Amino acid sequence: MKKEIQKEIMINKKEFIFETGTEEIPARFMEALLNDLAAKAIELLNKARLSYSTVKTTGTYRRLTLIVSDLIEKQDNITKLIKGPPLKISIDEKGNYLPPAKGFAKKMNIKLADLKIIEEKGIKFIQAEKKEAGQNVQTLFQSLIPELISSLSLPIAMKWGTEKQSFIRPVHWILCMYDKEIIPFEIFGISSSNYSFGHRLLTKNTDDNFIASGAPVKIEKAKDYESRLMKSYVLVDQEKRKWLIKDYLEGKIDKNAIDSDLVTETTYLTEQPKPMHGQFDPEYLKIPKEVLIQCMKKNQKFFPVTRKGEFMPEFITIADNVTHKSSANIIAGNEEVLRARLEDVKFFWEADNKIKLESNLEKLKQVVFQKGLGTIYDKVLRLDKLSVYLTEKLMLNTYKDEIKRTVYLCKTDLVSNMVFELPGLQGTMGKLYALNQQEDSLVAAGIEEHYYPKYAGGQLPLSPTGIVTALADKFDTVVSCFQNGLIPTGSQDPWGVRRAVYGILQIVYNNKYTISLEKCIDKAYAVLNKDSSNKEELLRFFNQRLRSFYIDNGLSYDTVEATLANSLQNIIKSESISKALDIKRIEKPVEFKLLVDTAIRIKRLSPEISSCQVDQSLFEINEENTAWTAYNKTSRTIDGLYKNNEYDQLIDSLIDLSRAVTNYFDQVLVMSKNDKIKQNRLSFILSLNKLYQLCADFEKIVI
Repeated sequence: MKKEIQKEIMINKKEFIFETGTEEIPARFMEALLNDLAAKAIELLNKARLSYSTVKTTGTYRRLTLIVSDLIEKQDNITKLIKGPPLKISIDEKGNYLPPAKGFAKKMNIKLADLKIIEEKGIKFIQAEKKEAGQNVQTLFQSLIPELISSLSLPIAMKWGTEKQSFIRPVHWILCMYDKEIIPFEIFGISSSNYSFGHRLLTKNTDDNFIASGAPVKIEKAKDYESRLMKSYVLVDQEKRKWLIKDYLEGKIDKNAIDSDLVTETTYLTEQPKPMHGQFDPEYLKIPKEVLIQCMKKNQKFFPVTRKGEFMPEFITIADNVTHKSSANIIAGNEEVLRARLEDVKFFWEADNKIKLESNLEKLKQVVFQKGLGTIYDKVLRLDKLSVYLTEKLMLNTYKDEIKRTVYLCKTDLVSNMVFELPGLQGTMGKLYALNQQEDSLVAAGIEEHYYPKYAGGQLPLSPTGIVTALADKFDTVVSCFQNGLIPTGSQDPWGVRRAVYGILQIVYNNKYTISLEKCIDKAYAVLNKDSSNKEELLRFFNQRLRSFYIDNGLSYDTVEATLANSLQNIIKSESISKALDIKRIEKPVEFKLLVDTAIRIKRLSPEISSCQVDQSLFEINEENTAWTAYNKTSRTIDGLYKNNEYDQLIDSLIDLSRAVTNYFDQVLVMSKNDKIKQNRLSFILSLNKLYQLCADFEKIVI
């Protein structure tokens, strides 16, 4: 009997495969698409009550595939309990069914006698039991798979032919199978089948309608999908393609020189990756290494070869259409294309070096920065004023001359031939040109570093020239964008405002600068010479990024919220207080709760008045004097504790004060019938609240 049950379970669980064949999908979109396909599929399967063991998505530049293993062939039968109208309007005193009950039974398609009576919160209702038979996968997926395709988040979308529905690229075939059976449906004017297509260049299709799709591959059984495609030169699993590429590279190039992003990109540019080794004339090594690398990666998707730290006149390309006969021609063709590219950049390098960077300032007057905000040259003038302010506030006056020179030259490479051809080298070329023209090394470093960090967690500027120029540039860009309404929305952020704000936070945090970010924003508005009507919106934006920044650094969300109000005045102080609060919560949970409860009670009692003059002569009992003494003691020491970054002691002093204040509340009636005494006590409460609020808004902390 056990064997029969086990056999039935195995029969009822089978492999499901769905593949959509498209025209070429840009490699940069593939990972997000496959992740979205997996997430949406899991959501759909769970919602449809279909059990399975694994969900896997694979793909190449011309196919997106969903594989579900051990998918049960049919939903479980379920019984739904549906509450009907109240009993008092459904059945009369004699037990006769009234119209509401009859209507409910008819709607549920059950007999009146099958209605049940339930009770909720003392009220009786009638209830129906509705049995719902589970559907099989073949029936369900005829509607669910088109729904899944339509639900995918598309970074770009297009329509083709007479189709009204859009997709990331035109669709040429749909494969959809449950074990050996085709699941029939139609989408994009294409009917699903059990046919996929092989490599478009390494296999041939004699059908004129599918000549660019490769040879047809009939899938007899879903489990055979990957192995059948492999025979037609398609390695559909991207992880296997990536491993193949990395394994080859690690045997030829220093591991730390392998560009992981390029590995991912070439993974999705190929269906049958074949690493190939090429060479170029060592004479081109006279061109700066940074230029050679960018030229190879950007234009040709080549991997430069660095061996034992030495840059070699070689490259590795990942080809997709290699046969024994074509390999020599492919290498020769790639070498010839690279030679032409290197000739171009050699010319640009030599031509650009004949022009002094300083003379490019005039050309910047012809390059518009933003509508209504002048040219890049105007931006440079603003950066000059901002950098003077930042240099003083960051106490970097020793380098003020180098900083000023860096600011004036930092954008000059934008009008160079090389950056026009390879925009990714902005900053880097400025540094190289500066060094070649005997500029100070700090100036050269600052020109390159003022674009840092280029992404969250990226390399930060290290030189004082780079730090100041980077901050000035980012503050100006952020304020300019908000002023012009170029505010990030959703995934749209063409000006990189989020990246600029995050860069500011990273630079300030990494260097432990206690500068007020709000005052820097005010200075940027003043230099821009525009009204700051949208400043509050910008501050909220900064706080949102800062909240994420703190939490990413391991702080609790509630202590971050408690210190966020004052964070832009000093992000190092706010972070230190949050960290100290987190530690105190663990080390002294009872005392921490006392502190939070007391601070919240004080805040809620605190009057909305500005004056808080306390007259000690109006104190009536000893507890008032004790609390007043504790308050004055804390007030005298708190500034020194802040100044010396002694936040643990600061919180301990507030805990000591909380003990005295708790005793005060136990013995003192704040809302005295004597108006003069009441106002004096409220003034004391207000003074206490101001003291606690200097540390944090404890009402935001969750106990």
